[in-house]
Amino acid sequence: MHTRSRGRSNLFSPSDLEKAEQAKRDKRARNRADQQLRGEPQLENASPQFEQMADPPGVHAPPQAAHQAANQQNAGAHPVHPPRVARQIGAGDTPNSHLNRHGITPPPVPNNNFEIKTSLISLVENSQFHGMKDEDPLKHLDKFDRLCSLQRINGVTEDGFKLRLFPFSLGGKALAWETSLPE
Repeated sequence: MHTRSRGRSNLFSPSDLEKAEQAKRDKRARNRADQQLRGEPQLENASPQFEQMADPPGVHAPPQAAHQAANQQNAGAHPVHPPRVARQIGAGDTPNSHLNRHGITPPPVPNNNFEIKTSLISLVENSQFHGMKDEDPLKHLDKFDRLCSLQRINGVTEDGFKLRLFPFSLGGKALAWETSLPE
């Protein structure tokens, strides 16, 4: 197997390159003339600000609406663009999680020498409620009550115990809902 070509049969000569460049320029000129006849906007003549400008966050128009808006704007002299939204440099790096915010806050417990067994936590996590249409929230609460009744801790009320364990029983949309609740 040879990797190098032999001869110059597959190379373009300088005159061929010039012909190709001229054909490309002619094609562009024909396309521009066709666009002017149809009244379409010419992006090649747009200002450099238009090419560098990004859409503001959350603003996405369908292609047909954008095309119609561009036609209306090009009826005058220059297109009118919405002002860019000023943002600080690190604004995109800010986390959107609420680590210090919990929707369900259990009451304080006088004795802090208790623990919830990891086996009970894993049982609760194995039967999570995700907020899907085919899930029944009442069945989930019944099963959660049965699992919570497996363990009793002295000095901790039943409600306090359930409130500490309940976030482990949620997942997906339900967990997102729970963390979005105010304290």
